[in-house]
Parts: sequence; C-alpha cells; structure tokens
Amino acid sequence: EYDDSFALESYILNRYLKQNGHLVLRAFEGQVFDSLLESLEIKFEKVKIHDFGDERYVVCLNANTEKFSTRVSDAKNFRYLDDLIHSGEKESVLDSDIVLGSDEKSKYYTGIQLDVDGVVIDGDGHAIDACGKTRIFECTGKNIIIRNVRFLNGYSWHGGAICNNGDVRVIDSYFVGNFSSDDGGAVYNEKNMEICRCRFLGNEASYSGGAIANADATS
Repeated sequence: EYDDSFALESYILNRYLKQNGHLVLRAFEGQVFDSLLESLEIKFEKVKIHDFGDERYVVCLNANTEKFSTRVSDAKNFRYLDDLIHSGEKESVLDSDIVLGSDEKSKYYTGIQLDVDGVVIDGDGHAIDACGKTRIFECTGKNIIIRNVRFLNGYSWHGGAICNNGDVRVIDSYFVGNFSSDDGGAVYNEKNMEICRCRFLGNEASYSGGAIANADATS
C-alpha cells in the first residue's frame, strides 16, 4: 500500500527511492513527465503528483523499479566521482549512482572538472544527479569519452549537464531534466564534441538550445 509520507522522505533526501514497488522521482517545473519516465524505461499503473514548495515529485505506482538503486545510501557523491576521475586510472566504471551531496553545491557549482586527457567514464547505466543545483561536468581535457550515463537534473547558466571547452565524445547516454538559465539546457559546446546515440528528454534553456547549444564549436 502506498504511503504519502514516502514522497516526503524522497523530498528530504533529494533522491528517487522505491517502496513496495512504487517509484518516486524528483521533477522540475515544466518538465515533461512522460518523457522522463520513458527515458528511464519505467512501466507503471498510474501516477500521483506531490508538490513540496516549489518542487514537484512524481510517484509511479506499481512500477518496475528493480533496476534502480533503492536508497540514497546506495549512491556516492560528487567528491567520489571527482576523486575517481583524478585517480590516475584512464577508465572509470561506475558501480552506483552519483548524487550531489547536501554540502557539495559550492565546490561543484561549475561541475566536476574533466581536465585529464584521455579519460573514459563508463556509467554502466547509472545516473549522475545534480539535484537541480549545479552543473555535472565542465570539460577542458582532450580525448575524453563518456558512455552509458544518465545525466539528471543538472543546472547552470551554460550547459546544465555539460559545458565543453575541450574534446569530448558522449555515447549511449540520456540527458533528462537539465536546465540552463542561459543557453544549452543539457549541453553547451565551445570546442570539439561528438554525441552519439544519446536521448534528450525534458531539458530546458531560458534562451537558446533546450537540448544543445553550440558556440563557435565543432560538433
């Protein structure tokens, strides 16, 4: 049986959770819920909406949630991913979702710095969730590959999920619910960028490029 207090718990934890087959997803004003659910390949019986202040949560009743992490404690924070990228290893494979920590906004306001040449980030289907507070990646390195990542709820003035000033290739990934207060809701590209077999759903920008904005760039 669905318990409304579960939506409040999700609000407090800033995360999607599951309980007895129900899934709670954090959403933003104007986000297309159907697109969001489609991007995560969720099947469900019906939806309930909960508003807490200026934020909205979508509850999918009797959803197929088995492939999702169940608690915030299952996820790791931005600092963990930052350390992984700068560990000296050329390829990093995620074994959990990455969620911006409650105390990480100021440190990662412009995103985790992708400033190491030749790194590969394999999300293995996991999400990187900025919780609507920061950008996810700022790329200045060369020959960077990102694959199999779900970029969720990034926020910035240029590129909610990724701002590229380097050389990066993004493959087989989803960009969902990212927002830019200027250009490039999901991606803002100023240099060399290739995006292959990716889907953009529910991303928004105040000015141009709800999904992607190119500025004197090669893409």
